[in-house]
Amino acid sequence: MVHPVHEPGRDPKGRDARSHAAGNPSSRPPSGNHADANSSRRSQAGHNTSSGSLWIGRLMRTVQSFWRFVTLLLVAPGRWVSQAWHQMLADLCPRAAYSAVGPTSSRIFLTRRLVVFGVLVLLAIALLTGFAATMHSLAGHSSGQQPTTGSPAGSKRSDASKKSYDSALVKHSAPPAPMAGFNPLSQEDRSRILAKAQATAAASGHEQRHYSYCVSTKGQVGQTDEFENLVYRALNDARGWPRAGATFTQGANGDCDMTLILSEAQYMTSFFQGCSNEYSCRVGNQVIINQDRWNQATQEWLDTGGDMQRYRTMVINHEVGHRLGHIDNEPVCPGAGQLAPLMQQQSIGLRGCVVNEWPLDSELWIQ
Repeated sequence: MVHPVHEPGRDPKGRDARSHAAGNPSSRPPSGNHADANSSRRSQAGHNTSSGSLWIGRLMRTVQSFWRFVTLLLVAPGRWVSQAWHQMLADLCPRAAYSAVGPTSSRIFLTRRLVVFGVLVLLAIALLTGFAATMHSLAGHSSGQQPTTGSPAGSKRSDASKKSYDSALVKHSAPPAPMAGFNPLSQEDRSRILAKAQATAAASGHEQRHYSYCVSTKGQVGQTDEFENLVYRALNDARGWPRAGATFTQGANGDCDMTLILSEAQYMTSFFQGCSNEYSCRVGNQVIINQDRWNQATQEWLDTGGDMQRYRTMVINHEVGHRLGHIDNEPVCPGAGQLAPLMQQQSIGLRGCVVNEWPLDSELWIQ
């Protein structure tokens, strides 16, 4: 049996494969337009993939560069400081100068001078700080957070204290008006009050001391007649400092042991930076009464049973107490319902005590 031989390009039936393909549209190769479109799509996809990879690479390189910069920024100064510290210690070694020559010797010389200069600067700062603290204390102020003088006059206070009295302080007040029932003192009245004060001082058992004081003002505070009269009455009252042996007369022409000043609140810090525009203050021989407190007292004082007349007496005796050597809160409220010590900062709070404008027995001393 003879098997048919298939020629290349022909199917088993003898038809030309090319002709068969030409008659079958599904087997035709893609036309030129379709081939170009397919090629373009494949090229675009490859281009998009390459662009994405390029941007990712750039981003990674940027992050790496930034990290190297941050590392250098953080590590380099520490490394430099460490090297400088060890080099300084080596230069300060007593034997370093013997073996050093040339530039090394100059560096050791400069390092030692800089260290000596730095130590001298620190000592100077410490001395100035101590001197400032001493002057602050002599001015009747302490360095704590509580107001430091008077009723009281410090420039700072604790956050807890702020809650209780910030809202009670009257920032602006009208010029002082005479108290109800105010009667100016005649010379005869002054002599009678002084005689009683001298008798009290003589019987006190303390060394008798006589002080002269002047009266002055700062700013627009109006007439001072009431202020002058109340100062004289308060200081020479037999319940006050005469029990410690002190008596007081008003002098003139600046020839005084102390000056009592009625000042506008805005000028309080002009006497001393540690004074406060909210309270009274004592600076050296100057006893400064804040006009706002003179006119309005504080709500803490009024809420605990005090009145304006007693507040004015208290603030005068308290501030003059600083001039006599007392400090703020040297005694504080001994117990609920008892009299508050005169030198307690009663303008801030009574701590459970009763308002009091006169020195207690424990406060009857003069430095």
